[in-house]
Amino acid sequence: MTGIAQGFGAASVYKVIHDSYPDKMGEVGGVVAAIGAVGGCTLPIVFGVIVDWIGIYSACFMLLYGVLAVCMIAMYLAIQAESFQARLAEANRYNFLEDDDLRL
Repeated sequence: MTGIAQGFGAASVYKVIHDSYPDKMGEVGGVVAAIGAVGGCTLPIVFGVIVDWIGIYSACFMLLYGVLAVCMIAMYLAIQAESFQARLAEANRYNFLEDDDLRL
């Protein structure tokens, strides 16, 4: 079951890479894989340090929830910035920002 979930996760990541960087799939895919490998070898070490420090085995999940919260905030801010850039490009395309009647 975990393998199926990981397969869907990897497929969705590479779909997003293809949508965002269709001409640089190899480079961006390599960076994503490298980041995943770094996380895969550092998180178990960090889990051990946290368990030794706090003494509670569920502290690993607390760390993962914190990482998840940071990732969700970063994704939200990235989507907001992309939406703003799209609206700004649309305003420029229709000369909304160039019209003298619309200036304050």
